[in-house]
Amino acid sequence: MKDQKGQAIVETAIILPLLILLIMGLFEFGRFLYLKNTINNAARAGARAAAVTPRFDATLHPDGMAATGVTHTMSCTDSEYAASNGAVYRSICSSLFAGIPKNEVVVDIAYTELAAPAGLSSGDSVTITLRWDKFEAVLPLLIPITNRITAEASMRYE
Repeated sequence: MKDQKGQAIVETAIILPLLILLIMGLFEFGRFLYLKNTINNAARAGARAAAVTPRFDATLHPDGMAATGVTHTMSCTDSEYAASNGAVYRSICSSLFAGIPKNEVVVDIAYTELAAPAGLSSGDSVTITLRWDKFEAVLPLLIPITNRITAEASMRYE
């Protein structure tokens, strides 16, 4: 009995760091998935907005969809919403929250011409890709998770 007095303390000292690392890993993985899901939701909202927004026209639809692919870093301002593709940017900005700074998200809008006539028309495919490359893990040296989160959504233009 005298030889086993410190057994529980030694076992705890061996297991406790591993248990804490496991719990922190689960926490970090859950946080990563939450942010990934938020970005996916914003990409879907942007694709839906792009699918139902009329083509860009300076007089009739100044916030309409431009007819070319665009890469843009979000600013979530009124001037951004009033320009071409403004409805998509507004939809994405309203869908981003909880830990993702809106001004760090890069939006890529691409069109695939599937139907005649040329130019954005009914039946064409609209793809929204969002990138956020500033994700920081709480314990980056112990739990290596990528710092880039991307999401992509595609819908047919109506």
